Amino acid sequence: MRVNRSEMIEFIKNNYLQQNQNNKKADASNSSTRSNDGEGDRVEFSSSLKAEQQEISGQEKIDRARKFEEVSRRIQDGTYEVNSRELAEIMIKYLDNSVDEQ
Repeated sequence: MRVNRSEMIEFIKNNYLQQNQNNKKADASNSSTRSNDGEGDRVEFSSSLKAEQQEISGQEKIDRARKFEEVSRRIQDGTYEVNSRELAEIMIKYLDNSVDEQ
């Protein structure tokens, strides 16, 4: 079966939008069961926690670099496999952003 690119994009987008609407409905029904007394919660972080957060952020950068190297190696070896669901979600986000900008 031959699939037109624009038809595929439209199909993916429609499914994504439907799933998004279902998730929003579920979130709305969950939030309507919570009480809201009009007062917001407030959180303050200590300086030691902020330092720890910066350390974690640095570690995340290192982990990201390692992941990039691993993916690059797998692409060169021919063993890298694309997660089609993740790719579709990224494409849809891109399409949604490009529609919002217009």
